[in-house]
Amino acid sequence: MSKYDDFGVELLDLYGSCLSRDGSEAFDSLASIHQYYLLYSLFELYVPIGSEVLDWGAGSGHFTYFLIRSGYNSTSFGFNNPGLFENQATNLKLNFIQGNANEPTLLPFSDEKFDAVSSVGVLEHVREFGGSEEGTSLSGGAP
Repeated sequence: MSKYDDFGVELLDLYGSCLSRDGSEAFDSLASIHQYYLLYSLFELYVPIGSEVLDWGAGSGHFTYFLIRSGYNSTSFGFNNPGLFENQATNLKLNFIQGNANEPTLLPFSDEKFDAVSSVGVLEHVREFGGSEEGTSLSGGAP
């Protein structure tokens, strides 16, 4: 039994009650959620709890949810506000920054703002939005 099993059940319930699924169909079973347990474990091993973390390309919001529930200070960045974030049952302090589809490679954060950056299932989609892996940059500005 994994220490993440209760979290997996919680995530499954939350996604089941979301009005906007927006990619969360991958979380319709505990088996599909289980594939992320190793990631959760490795992240906790290498990134101290309380760190400032950017979830670049928040997608369905599952990793941001993990980060916040685990005690990280997480900022989510993406083009779509994940349906999970609209679920009132989460009661979490969310910091979501909407990306600009006209400038898909620009990350609006200053250098050294974050202690760590996560990018779970993002790189394969960068080109779909007109960007490149090498072309993504920080703006050097707010927030």
